[in-house]
Amino acid sequence: SGATPATLSSARRSRIFPARSSSKYLSRASGTTGPPAPGPNGAPPPDSGWSALTITSTRPTSVLLKAAMAASGAVMALWLTLHMLGNLTVYAGAEIMNGYGEKVRATGLLWPVRFGLALAAVVHVVSAVLTTQRNWAARPQRYHSSLRHRASTAAGRTMRATGFLLVLFIAVHVSQMYGVLHPRFITGDIHHNLTYVMRSPWYFAAYLAATALVSLHL
Repeated sequence: SGATPATLSSARRSRIFPARSSSKYLSRASGTTGPPAPGPNGAPPPDSGWSALTITSTRPTSVLLKAAMAASGAVMALWLTLHMLGNLTVYAGAEIMNGYGEKVRATGLLWPVRFGLALAAVVHVVSAVLTTQRNWAARPQRYHSSLRHRASTAAGRTMRATGFLLVLFIAVHVSQMYGVLHPRFITGDIHHNLTYVMRSPWYFAAYLAATALVSLHL
């Protein structure tokens, strides 16, 4: 037929190894099924979906999203530990706690730390939302079996709910500590600002509940 051995070998490879890597992206992007027809010498045609494959592969993978979520969570957990140790100075009195706050501000690291925490929080929340969307898209219908409760913990099953509640609490807590929602805010008097809101039974109960949610979320 005039075909060279190289052409026959290439065509044979195309029949044995169809363009599997691009077919799944083709089915998602254009609704077509099956591998594309090979072009000359087994090369994929220009409209075979390789452009869709390139675009799809630029999205972060689920592994990368979970790694980003874990790394940002570790950063926030480290800061939370340091924040807790600093808040223990409340038992030493107003002079010690306010002096500690002045020393922290004098380092010049306060705003860089705030920016880093805000970035970590955004990365954590966005990664969680994208992971949740992919999980729901992969299986719109939930499993009917109750065995998943045996294979997972209560902390894992309530991860999304506790995360949402913690975001709400952090928004209120930061607003109060920086004077937005604080009824008697005094600039520079950290001890007064903290102890005043803690006198409210509702806020004290919410603070304890948030502490329990953080423990469960971690």
